[in-house]
Amino acid sequence: MVLDALRPALACLTVLAASACAGTPSGGAEGVGDTTTDTSADEVGDETTDDGGVEVPSGRPSGVFGGGPFYHDAETVMPRMRASGFETMILWSVHVHDNGDLVLNDQLIIEDGEYVGKPEWPALVVSLEQEPTTVTRTEFSVGAWGVPDFDNIAALIEAEGTGPDSVLYRNFAKLKEIIPTIDAINYDDETYYQPNPTIAFSLMLSELDYKITFAPYDNMNFWVAVYDYLESVQPGLVDRVLLQVYAGGAGNDPADWSAAFEGVEIEVGLWSLHGEGCNQGETPEEVQTRLEGWSDVTVGGWLWLLDDLLACDAEATLEDYAAAIDAVYAD
Repeated sequence: MVLDALRPALACLTVLAASACAGTPSGGAEGVGDTTTDTSADEVGDETTDDGGVEVPSGRPSGVFGGGPFYHDAETVMPRMRASGFETMILWSVHVHDNGDLVLNDQLIIEDGEYVGKPEWPALVVSLEQEPTTVTRTEFSVGAWGVPDFDNIAALIEAEGTGPDSVLYRNFAKLKEIIPTIDAINYDDETYYQPNPTIAFSLMLSELDYKITFAPYDNMNFWVAVYDYLESVQPGLVDRVLLQVYAGGAGNDPADWSAAFEGVEIEVGLWSLHGEGCNQGETPEEVQTRLEGWSDVTVGGWLWLLDDLLACDAEATLEDYAAAIDAVYAD
């Protein structure tokens, strides 16, 4: 497998990434480990237990990625999600601008280390995990297709490092301060694919008590290289891989990704009903059937996208989809 040929190169990556992880990166996109043109995906934990297994983190087995409704309609959406049956909420997408500002979709939320969003919003996010609720895990996702978020992260690390005085550190520290229930920062890198700055960013986030999760659709070599390095220096920092098996990732085989990652488990993402008349995407029954086919190599499922789920609620409810995932994975 091509991944076997990549693993020996991690020793070189380790040497060059060390300076990046200390806040003096070796050149971001210019550094070793540029896997941008490698699309091998088309080929093809929390803490470790005494017997070598991986403890299942909280938030299994069902999750939802969501965009604008988590902010603009938070007063009504948060109570709905608490009763939905889903366990993990992934708020997407936090864009990192070239000056370090954090922008949730179209809303500036953190600027130069200060929160500037709606005053009531942080408490509404925290309320997701307040009883009575089925939500046990909250993540914020960085990136998307066609945005320069990870390019900007690399440039900021090149300019300022990742220490407490850097704007990246201050802004993500403020995010954690105002919403202490955030468990993890999810990476939805779909264009940049440079290990060194990604590693440096990850270790900075670890200092702020974030876990890391991946949401890959392509470029398996990149994701495995980053995971292998982080696992070698900080076991358990990356505790979930949320594999996209829809749109650009529709051809992904979860078995291939499960075999590639050692020590972290795979959750499958599918696209709910969407489009005009809700005539595209997958019904709860179809989601359950597809997940059952991968249940021996995966540990959970998640849905893209909350915005569509709410728009197509008359055809299939949040509760219907959560029940379909739970039917496959819940104990």
